[in-house]
Amino acid sequence: MQLKATMILVAAGLALAGCGTSLPGKDYTAFRQAALRSVLVVPVINYTGDAEVADRFLATLPMPLAERGYYVFPASMVKKQLELNGLSKPYQIHKADTRQLASLFNADSVLYVEALNWMEDDRIPWRRILVRVLYTLKDGRSGALLWQDERYYRHDLPGDNNLAQVVAPAIASVTPNGPSDYASVALATNAVALHLPGKGVPHGPYSPMYEKDAKQFPDNPALERSNAEISAISAPMDDKPTAVQQMLRLGKQRKEGAEE
Repeated sequence: MQLKATMILVAAGLALAGCGTSLPGKDYTAFRQAALRSVLVVPVINYTGDAEVADRFLATLPMPLAERGYYVFPASMVKKQLELNGLSKPYQIHKADTRQLASLFNADSVLYVEALNWMEDDRIPWRRILVRVLYTLKDGRSGALLWQDERYYRHDLPGDNNLAQVVAPAIASVTPNGPSDYASVALATNAVALHLPGKGVPHGPYSPMYEKDAKQFPDNPALERSNAEISAISAPMDDKPTAVQQMLRLGKQRKEGAEE
């Protein structure tokens, strides 16, 4: 039941997000060679103006990852163990050596998330949330980049519009304790990013679809492992700006435009 509801979230979330499937997929050669069984999700870096965004994403990641077929380390245990090792700040954790982080938990991989944007669109008569998130998955043994996804999402919250009403029952079925509307947005965003064919994460060993999704997630060295426009703190790229650098650049451009 939960898996079916998650797939409803993915289908409806794509429509709400305005995400097409025409963009090129990714190369999963290194991902499959890594043979992952477990995922360590570390605290989220939050660049938005909403202080609760990091917790929303962190709290709603385990379910879609587990449904994908991976063991996910409990968030409370991860937080405590990191703090015992002097790692308490998200930025500090993202800058740390991936192999050292993974060794603390004997984890196969480490998932880093950077919340780049979270804002309400007040130009329309119903509630719409605009979200931009960067996901980075690295091999816990080698530290190599395995998968990275940066996406913009548009989520219409339940209200007068019909499409948002389609998503609401699916969210309720996978979160029986009744999350807030904002937590529902984070859950839908994570579900779409992880489950999207050709762009998300292949099924893990605890899924009945393990090693049966090669057509959806092909080994294709001609493609990239990432579609990111910016450089993640956990996986720096010299030819791309970090989120902070991009924000500073945009701010400077807006200032210069206003002065003209």
